[in-house]
Amino acid sequence: MTQLKTMNQQKLAQHLKAKSETLNLFSTRDRELLLDKHIPDALAALDHVSGEGPLEVMDLGTGGGIPGLPLAIELEDHHFVLVDARAKKVDALKEVADELGLKNVDFEIGRFEDLGRDRDLREMFDFVLARAVAPLPVLLEYASSFVKEGGYFLAWKSQDYQEELASSEFAQSEVVLKHESSHDYQLPTGEERCLLVFKKVAKLDDKYPRPDGIPKKKPLA
Repeated sequence: MTQLKTMNQQKLAQHLKAKSETLNLFSTRDRELLLDKHIPDALAALDHVSGEGPLEVMDLGTGGGIPGLPLAIELEDHHFVLVDARAKKVDALKEVADELGLKNVDFEIGRFEDLGRDRDLREMFDFVLARAVAPLPVLLEYASSFVKEGGYFLAWKSQDYQEELASSEFAQSEVVLKHESSHDYQLPTGEERCLLVFKKVAKLDDKYPRPDGIPKKKPLA
């Protein structure tokens, strides 16, 4: 990272910490770990979000703006859409993006099942990212409705992901997102993490995503 971008990541941490005091974007403990855990975790994807640009990138279930905002700071030529169902959190993240002068970030508020059928969003993204959102079989169904054919889905997981990955094989087949690679890394805190990469190998069947709540209640397994 350049010195300027490092400074911007530090400013991002400061803004997110301040917003968390009233909105609880992060727990009290996690506010102190933004620079040592959460932002470095997001930046683990830097080597994997690549291709002929500008790319369209979605952060699915952005929560406190991670991984979308740290990556948007680094990848200025790409367009990021941060998605969450909670309007108050999205409004706070919009303020953070404005305070940082980020011009490559937009936001969508809504349930994944509904947004996944929006013609302006469905299968329109080169990369979809999800960190700490849901188990893999559920995530794959959500994500595939946004990833374009030939695009990629990146899922952040802890290092004990193997059983979860194995349980997602049926979901991978159903929503045409095939596991391509796994990338282990270590955070400054010493925590072992993994980034799972899936490739969209065909267009998604119109029956997916299923209606509100069904993917979580009845995961594809």
